[in-house]
Amino acid sequence: MGDDGSTQQYSSPWSLELVDFEVEDENGDGVFEPGEHLFIRRIKVRNVGGMPSPTCRIPVTLASESEWFASVHTDEGGLPFLPTSVPAGESASMEGAIKVRIKDRSHANSIATSMGAQFSAKDRLSIRADMPWLDRQMPAFEFTKEIAITYPCSLGNIQCLSTIAQGAVSKVQYEVKNISNRPLGEPGALSPGRIVEVRSTLPADFGRLITEAEKEVVEVINRLPSCRSKGSLLMQQQFRVLSTARSHVHFRIMFELYLESPLQDPNKQDAEMILVERHTISLQVSNAYNPLPNSSVLLITNPKTTERQSHAIQHFVRNDLCMEMDQCNIHQNGGLLRASDDGFEDPLPITTAYRDKSILILDNAFDFFGAGERTTSQQFDPQWLFDTARSGTSSLFLGGDDDGAFEEVVRSAVVLPLAILEHTVKRIRKSHIFHCPQDFVDAIRQEKHRQDKARDTALPELSAIPLRQPKWYRFGRDGSEKQAKALARYLRNHLPNERFLVSFVSPRHVVADGHSTGPSDQAKTQGSRGQGHLIILPGLDHHSSITATESGLTCLFGNEDNPTQSRLDELSKYNIIAALPFAQRTSMLWCPASSDTFVIKAISLSMARDVSRQLNSFLDSAYKPLVNVDTTDAKSVDAFFNVHLPHFGHIFNNPQANTPNPAPGPIVEVLQWTLSLSATLKRHRRLDAMIRAMIHHRPSTHILDTHLWLPDPVSYHPDALIPRIAELTKTPEYRFTKGEISASTVVPRTRYCAPGEWDSMVKSVDEWRQRLESDRICAQKELGRMLLDVTPPDAVELGAGA
Repeated sequence: MGDDGSTQQYSSPWSLELVDFEVEDENGDGVFEPGEHLFIRRIKVRNVGGMPSPTCRIPVTLASESEWFASVHTDEGGLPFLPTSVPAGESASMEGAIKVRIKDRSHANSIATSMGAQFSAKDRLSIRADMPWLDRQMPAFEFTKEIAITYPCSLGNIQCLSTIAQGAVSKVQYEVKNISNRPLGEPGALSPGRIVEVRSTLPADFGRLITEAEKEVVEVINRLPSCRSKGSLLMQQQFRVLSTARSHVHFRIMFELYLESPLQDPNKQDAEMILVERHTISLQVSNAYNPLPNSSVLLITNPKTTERQSHAIQHFVRNDLCMEMDQCNIHQNGGLLRASDDGFEDPLPITTAYRDKSILILDNAFDFFGAGERTTSQQFDPQWLFDTARSGTSSLFLGGDDDGAFEEVVRSAVVLPLAILEHTVKRIRKSHIFHCPQDFVDAIRQEKHRQDKARDTALPELSAIPLRQPKWYRFGRDGSEKQAKALARYLRNHLPNERFLVSFVSPRHVVADGHSTGPSDQAKTQGSRGQGHLIILPGLDHHSSITATESGLTCLFGNEDNPTQSRLDELSKYNIIAALPFAQRTSMLWCPASSDTFVIKAISLSMARDVSRQLNSFLDSAYKPLVNVDTTDAKSVDAFFNVHLPHFGHIFNNPQANTPNPAPGPIVEVLQWTLSLSATLKRHRRLDAMIRAMIHHRPSTHILDTHLWLPDPVSYHPDALIPRIAELTKTPEYRFTKGEISASTVVPRTRYCAPGEWDSMVKSVDEWRQRLESDRICAQKELGRMLLDVTPPDAVELGAGA
């Protein structure tokens, strides 16, 4: 009815549509956290109908309970109503609020949330309006809001060392963030913050946590000082690793973040604390590197090495091979350098002390402080690897990741140019400038004989041979490259088991700016050597053993007598045995210290395989007169073997070989394999006669029946060697043919190197060393920051701390 009493008509009935609402948290910190209440306020509706809304009140409530939201009874939260008499086409906001409880965390609503990360969940809020006179829900209330549920604080940025030495004191540093709009932490006069605690626990078998009062306990509760809104605080927890903690065992320190309940009764003295986050960090105990004077093996481990692996290797080396072994954890040591005892000299690589010994490297990837993921092969300087191999030490990299690091460092180590070619010439001494290639080869042979007698491994030096001047009818064409390539072929033919890098510096050598140097410039570069030279860089010979296996260590459960003792599988055992220096394995067969059948068999087969490889390298020579040696002269044959085939020299020059005692069966078996291999050679067939001559010249083999030196051509056929090893190790053959890589594979022979490539190699080595130095600095910085004490604690003190 109108004001004048007339009847009014509307185009459509009224219809209230939900447009928007706002959500506020109960304590006003801007965070919606489990256990607290929120309020839905300022609910805005629009009348999309054609007539005003009714004057009767329509209540508004939570639409329905959801995963995270629960309704609150009207006696506690009140009951708001929609605005009345909203004109058609207009909007209105209601007074009052809907109180909603955010559910506590439970297994049901947090099942997908890890306790090791900041808690976060989401859910949608929706409301409903019911017309009481129709007992029906209004249809146009489809508007919803997504609410992010989290806690006002979080714990993160945890920093610690991955590996801690027995007896050391270190710390864990972490950050507590306040993501709310209000202060948190210890309440003050002006900042009534909520209490925040970090509870740390450490297993008693591994160590103790150190309190601010310097007491040693297994659990510590640290309260967060007052932290401003949107701020953060760095905190730390010190701990000590017991000197009796088991090495290469991983233990966990737990950090739990607790927050005072949002519904805390201010009249109660004891605060109700709620678990917000739980973080667990894993650390590895490692024994400090303390080398033993009689160790024959060094094992380099990393943070991912397990106790089973460490114990299995130790048990095999000490019990089966009857050798002592050192261990060094590369992470705990901060790399491969070791400070001098007096502290005044430069640090040296730990590998320096292992001349004529074995180094086993577990080469799987691990996190190296803040430098990122690394492998142990990436922590070797090429010079260290070169020096190690030159000293007669064998290196075995086990289980390396296929990232090319091993090949890169080995390629640089085998032939290691230390300066660009232009500067290299100035470093050559006059005594190492030879008239012709033959003079250089004779010098190398003399040096080999001297080193063999003196057991010296002096580093080879750069050498040079003057370039031949071009003939007048060549019209000045530069033949330097041709001469260098010819020299490389000559060295391969005359010293096939050596490796050299051959290049040249000539008056027309192209320098870095791309312009040819003239006579005056060349004279400045080369001084008195301005005529040009062939440059010879001696590298590692093929007798130096640097090998990597695709397979790592495989540990098996113990036997019936000791089921808890971890043991290596046969392949791992074989790889370790094959990594022993050839001379050492030879002595182990002449004078066996182990009666283990597998060990003896693995030694003999691995030696036969090494002999086979050495023969194959020797066959790279096409120079037939190389084997023109008088077989009746034992010294001549011996000298030939020492230069070209030193594995034969180790067998025949062992002290036991010159005694009248018959050679042991395993030595005979190695020689049978050797004869079988030499009998099938298509080149240098005279080697077979030379080997038989040495068997005749040595008393220990000469007194044996001659039929022993006629091995069965089927059983000892060269093609049967790998199957025999595969059968012994219970391993498929392809694991030996495709799952291994050695320095001889990476750099198979002497080769020519163009001047530009030479300089690129120098640059690559410099870049490798820069990265290595950066890693070292990063490691030392972290160790200095996180390692507080490395002095082993007194056992009585530790007992009192328990």
